[in-house]
Amino acid sequence: MSTPISNHLYGYQSAIYDTKVKAVENTEKAEQEQETSSVPKTDTFVKSPQYKPDMEKVQSMKADLSNNVAAFKKMVQGLFKNQGMMAESTMNQLMEIDQATQAQAQQAISEDGEWGVEKTAMRILEFAKAISGGDSSKMEALRGAVQQGFAAAEKVWGSTLPEISYKTLDRVMQGFDQWANEGKTEA
Repeated sequence: MSTPISNHLYGYQSAIYDTKVKAVENTEKAEQEQETSSVPKTDTFVKSPQYKPDMEKVQSMKADLSNNVAAFKKMVQGLFKNQGMMAESTMNQLMEIDQATQAQAQQAISEDGEWGVEKTAMRILEFAKAISGGDSSKMEALRGAVQQGFAAAEKVWGSTLPEISYKTLDRVMQGFDQWANEGKTEA
């Protein structure tokens, strides 16, 4: 059973990951076209020989996300079940949330929670590094992909996202800045 809350959460995370995965797919497609064409084509996200996407890490992260989303859905479904309601009949009604579920949700979005700002931002940054093979020259394309993902999440949500989403976006951008500075100190 799918709920509006879990749909938005999954849409939020999926929009970001899907944008990045599409960038890699476009890169791979461009590389295949370059190999078969005598005229070189350029792509802002073409991989260099020394940097290769860590697809094993990407797949692992996608599996982790799927597990975390499933746990969140289970929590929300339990909430509906405990109240003897079906998700479809509650869309326009306020729900009472029991203290245990409320505490579990608060923990999930807390500073050290699985869906908190820091852990969510770190997952996004890890994914960006994995998909780029650690190539910091791809950072602006990745930064743009994250911003597109958040814009897509706003569209799915239908309005301004909750404050925690913008805090997460800010933390991701700080992470990109830190990554850029790491590259400068190495050079």
